[in-house]
Amino acid sequence: ITSIVDLLSRSRESGPSPVLESALTCIYQLGCFIHFYGDLGHDYPTPSNSHLVGLCTVEAIVIALRLGICVFRVRELVASADSESTCWSALVSGISEAEASRLIDEYSSKKV
Repeated sequence: ITSIVDLLSRSRESGPSPVLESALTCIYQLGCFIHFYGDLGHDYPTPSNSHLVGLCTVEAIVIALRLGICVFRVRELVASADSESTCWSALVSGISEAEASRLIDEYSSKKV
């Protein structure tokens, strides 16, 4: 692997990888920032109205990789190996956190 493009190409061939997807998402966000302020000519943030944390880029990638590993492990625990569905998570909007927690607890107690 010699470039991010090569890495992306190979990752598509080998199938989904939460670890790699998290790292690529982080790289993409950094690229968007560079494109927005460099290529599009927007005013670069000034110290008086923003905080830039450039020294933690490596740490951010490490966190992205660890988060991807965590997501992968949880997926393995939640989804059965013979499951046909590749979706194991859901996005729910329009309810409060307390209501969502109550519904999850209710659902979990029925499944036990």
